[in-house]
Amino acid sequence: MINGEGVFESDFEGPIVLHMIDQKGYGDVSLGMKVAKFLMKKYPDAPIFVLARQDSLVKIEQLDPGFFDQGKYPQLQVVNSSTENVREICDGAKLAVETAIFDDSFGKYHRKSNCPRIFIGEYGLYERKPYEEPIICLSGNVGKGKDYPGILIEPDLKEFSKLDRAAKQEARGEILRNLDSSVKQQVLHGSSENITSFMQKNNFAFSYFNFPISYKRAATVFAASNEVDKHANYFVSASAENNKDKIILDMLKETDFQNKLKELGYTKLVFYTGDSEEVQKEIVLDSSNPEGREFRVFQRSRFTLDTTKDLMCLSDICGVAGDQSLTEAYSLGAFPIPEEWHCQIRIIEQIAETYYTSVILNGVHNNTWGNRSSVNAWAFSGELLRENTVEVGRVLHKIQEESNLYNALDYRLNLEFDKPRQDKVDQYNKDFIETLERYQRDLPQEEAASFDIAIQIARYYAQHNPGEPLMLRQIIETMRDYVGQKITHIDAIREIQIQKHDCDHIGNEQSDRFIKGNMDGHVQNKPLLLSLQSLYNRYLIPERSNAFKDRFSEICHRGLSEEDINLAVRYLSDLDLRQLTKEIGFGRTQHRGVPLDGNYHMVENLYPCEEGLPLIENKNFTIILETDYSTDPSYKVVLSKSQIQEFAARQKDLEVQATYTS
Repeated sequence: MINGEGVFESDFEGPIVLHMIDQKGYGDVSLGMKVAKFLMKKYPDAPIFVLARQDSLVKIEQLDPGFFDQGKYPQLQVVNSSTENVREICDGAKLAVETAIFDDSFGKYHRKSNCPRIFIGEYGLYERKPYEEPIICLSGNVGKGKDYPGILIEPDLKEFSKLDRAAKQEARGEILRNLDSSVKQQVLHGSSENITSFMQKNNFAFSYFNFPISYKRAATVFAASNEVDKHANYFVSASAENNKDKIILDMLKETDFQNKLKELGYTKLVFYTGDSEEVQKEIVLDSSNPEGREFRVFQRSRFTLDTTKDLMCLSDICGVAGDQSLTEAYSLGAFPIPEEWHCQIRIIEQIAETYYTSVILNGVHNNTWGNRSSVNAWAFSGELLRENTVEVGRVLHKIQEESNLYNALDYRLNLEFDKPRQDKVDQYNKDFIETLERYQRDLPQEEAASFDIAIQIARYYAQHNPGEPLMLRQIIETMRDYVGQKITHIDAIREIQIQKHDCDHIGNEQSDRFIKGNMDGHVQNKPLLLSLQSLYNRYLIPERSNAFKDRFSEICHRGLSEEDINLAVRYLSDLDLRQLTKEIGFGRTQHRGVPLDGNYHMVENLYPCEEGLPLIENKNFTIILETDYSTDPSYKVVLSKSQIQEFAARQKDLEVQATYTS
């Protein structure tokens, strides 16, 4: 989703108290950390206190040591609730959150509080709400309706999943190049091929389970789902506790598994254990072709968190033991093979009931889930996955878009702390869709059909991400991404193949700029855009003083001058780093996700992008952010002419105010 121009850059300043409740394993702690990071991003001015027991702190250290780094997360403070009195912290909360497991934290610490309280329970465990209103329950349930807000679809992993086949293959090659050296050496095993060539001949799957039989089931599904001309590389995370590793490796050497591999065209089964580059065991499945297709098993007692993430990114299938690894697989667009572990059972049933029924994945689910013995059934599931990749991708994309708990949490927080603005966005989205519908009525048949596609996309985004205002750019870009394809995850248009002329009928790259007030260049559908511009101005542009409007209008009318450039430079130079990055969109619209430390500053100059043209004819300008250290990278940020004009108007406004107040 494209951010709606900072509509919800909230003024909420906290403090926030997050009760991280943890039973066993790592999933509960991981859930709490993800929610805390989301809150940090949404409310950058709000201090966040994470209250966690000593044993949970140990798990945080293992999962992400940087979580404790106040240089990295200055607003975050992790408090040991096992040893410290947290009553005073809780009494000061303006927002209280309890994650994963119901522990009545709100009854214990916030009984008399009027602050919003939100419970985000472990996936599938809390279909019945443990708290009564006004406490908000947003537990991880998948289904239809407000009580089924979804699971935490990680945005960075989702971006990876959206890459086309060629780009994803290239990205995976880069992951393999930078993989943990001992794992990389095992995988390549002295191969003289370059990485690109190796990737063309190999596929990967990662697995971590509680039950040994689950590894054999996932291995069989992977073997059958693998492309028929590729080797299979199967990563097994299993410790020696209770001989778990030995039991798993013995299962993967059983006759029925070997026979199924041979039937699927594999000629050799190879095992690597620990970090040794030497083959631990090699089984020739077809003596007539011993150097043919291989199924390779790489077993470690534990892969590091970073390596685990890399291996999951390499994989189209992931064996998942917990609800957070399940989430990460869906976020990556990888098909998860879960196991019947008690805390996972209900969430898997919810997902199957909501998204697998009446599609090919129903057959995959029915032949794996609850089936712990039939190698033939497991292989049949893998073959279904291999033969129906488009349908599988459609369902995974639907889950990403329709069952994203982050979207539900974002919307609910908007209602709590920014309700007037959220109400405006709700009405804006409704009017946006109605404006498209009215415009469509008088169009010729072909253009009307294109607009029907755009309207369905708009409805879909408004329904599943109601916290974001609709943007014409967002709709056009979605259509462009699918030219020559079908947008199969949107049911209303899943059978329609998008054509280039569909995009052209809606608008061109100038259309969204027109709505924002930069009316240079030719635009499509000018009457429509004037209507959308009116909506945008009415609902989404903050009220400003008449004096400011006059100054801004004056600058826009006469065109850009050297003085305007100087005003804009003075305005930006006076901002602190946090305000500066916010104003210019650094980390959001440009250099997304790149953090800046406090050493960065702006070079006090603006550079026209089209140096051969007069200043007034330049439409874009560049500023540079750098440190005083030559080893640190510098970053260029492109600003539009209209942005420069607005910054200049703001500075002029400030200087006029200073004249009257000095």
